[in-house]
Amino acid sequence: MFLYAKELLKKMQVKQYLLEVIQSNTSAVNLYKKQGFEILREFEAKLICASMEEECGIPKDYFDYVYSVYGIGWTTDLVGTFKRIASYLKKDGVFISLQKRRKCFQ
Repeated sequence: MFLYAKELLKKMQVKQYLLEVIQSNTSAVNLYKKQGFEILREFEAKLICASMEEECGIPKDYFDYVYSVYGIGWTTDLVGTFKRIASYLKKDGVFISLQKRRKCFQ
C-alpha cells in the first residue's frame, strides 16, 4: 500500500519523508528495510482506539500528513470525519487516503 503513497509523494516532488511502522509488525519492518529504509529511532507509540466520528484527544494543527488506509469508507459521518482530519493537519498539511474500489450491482 505504501507504494501507492510513494508514487503520490514523488509526483508532489517530496524528496524526504518519514515512515513510521509499528515495531511489532516485523514483516512490514523487514519489507521496508529491503526497500532501503533505515531505522533512525525507536519510540513508544500511543495507540488511540476511537471512533472517527468522535473527538479523541489528537492535537490540532499537529500533523504534516495524515494517511488513511481503507478507513474513510467506514465512517458514518463523512463530513464530520473530514473536518476532524483537517483540524489535525498543519496549515499546508496533506491528507492521503487509499480506498478499495467497490462494484455496484443492481
